Amino acid sequence: MELTENNKSERNRVLLLSTSLLDDRKLIYSESINMLADEVDVSIWATSRRNSGSAAMWAEVLADVYPFPEVLPFREFPFNFLRKVNNAAWDFRVPTAARRGVHRLVRSSKMTPLTQFLRAVGRLIGRLCLHRLLERGINDLCRSYPRSPEAAALLQKERPSLVVSTCPARFEEPAIIATAQRMGIPTAVMIHSFDNLTTKDRMLYDFEAYLVWSEKMKEELTYLYPNSRKKPIYVVGAQQFDVFRQPR
Repeated sequence: MELTENNKSERNRVLLLSTSLLDDRKLIYSESINMLADEVDVSIWATSRRNSGSAAMWAEVLADVYPFPEVLPFREFPFNFLRKVNNAAWDFRVPTAARRGVHRLVRSSKMTPLTQFLRAVGRLIGRLCLHRLLERGINDLCRSYPRSPEAAALLQKERPSLVVSTCPARFEEPAIIATAQRMGIPTAVMIHSFDNLTTKDRMLYDFEAYLVWSEKMKEELTYLYPNSRKKPIYVVGAQQFDVFRQPR
């Protein structure tokens, strides 16, 4: 994936989103940021940076590190209701053993009647092969809902060339991705862990590029997210384990 050409006096800027301490560790203790900083300017929005005591932790990182903007939740109806229907539709059309097992052994016994109804509707939509149409509509709807005015203002001011989500399953990051996409800023995603594709609920939104650990994860990504087949998918290894290879 190539970044757009800026004015020759300026460098491209990449914005990384980090909402877990594990992702903080990957960014702080691997060489990825230093290598990236050779080519582009780097900004990081980190939830840990909201704590004033975290400044020392980020001091050696060659990036501008800022507190993560405030993010508002979706309303339960219609957003979360529709997402549950969508999850069920895709579970029916492209099942994975992990999610099937979790629902059978754990979640099914704890489902409310409403959740059972929503999943039944989703299975019907999957049976009718309307799951892709449903997901496209839900993504458009969710993207249109402003969850972070603060992020919109910051993105408008900074105008990064690329926004990268490091953990798309978390609460905050999809809100920033949606804001960036509404503004026409390219987005990419780094899949957080080896099992996230097959166990987590479906990712919101399509991305311009995907980063995965392995060829196996690439196969899972293209199976579960057909739109990714048309996009660059980079096999980059397990960044979170880089720290264990360092002699210190």
